[in-house]
Amino acid sequence: MAKMKFWLMMIALALSSLAIGQQRMATFDRSVGGNQSALNVTAAAVINPQPCVLYSVIVVNPGTDGTLTLNDTTTVGGASSSNTLVTVPSGSLTAGQQIVLQIPIASGIVVSSMPTGGAINIGYSFSAG
Repeated sequence: MAKMKFWLMMIALALSSLAIGQQRMATFDRSVGGNQSALNVTAAAVINPQPCVLYSVIVVNPGTDGTLTLNDTTTVGGASSSNTLVTVPSGSLTAGQQIVLQIPIASGIVVSSMPTGGAINIGYSFSAG
């Protein structure tokens, strides 16, 4: 009888762990890309002028010269070194590369510089959940 109780407890524990793992996986899968996107961004631009979560950047074309810079601000003119989120030289980018950030944004998402001929897709969300 004691062995049966032990095995029933082990099965229950395994099932609860599996359910928790599935729930976490679903949350992770949903958040990797966010629920909003800006596709084929090829120049400096305001992506979203309000607080959100920046989830990922996918490189469509790395470009030939310059840097990719994203800032936490509401205008391209407001971009500065004090609100830079990420800066990547074109030589470090490859087509198809995914840069997972998952960063809470206080003001907004702005692409302040783009490599010559570069293009990216950006995934973000207005909710962290």
